[in-house]
Amino acid sequence: MNKEAVIFHDGRDLAELTGLSHKDLWVNGFELDDFDGGIRVREPLDDSMIEWLFEHAMDGYCIGYDLVEYGGYHYYMIHHA
Repeated sequence: MNKEAVIFHDGRDLAELTGLSHKDLWVNGFELDDFDGGIRVREPLDDSMIEWLFEHAMDGYCIGYDLVEYGGYHYYMIHHA
């Protein structure tokens, strides 16, 4: 995995990583509804890494993810139904 990868678990973690308030997260494209956590990386993940996240790291209960590029990072946000 990317050596600069940082896992975040909730909106507070995300706000701390980005330096944005809860409101500003929304304004900048971070979809916080049904959000279960995610990963921040400098370089985009390839399809095999994204598949691994769904199958192994998230125990298969996710329905999708959002990708937000902000501040030179790629934020992959995992969502459930």
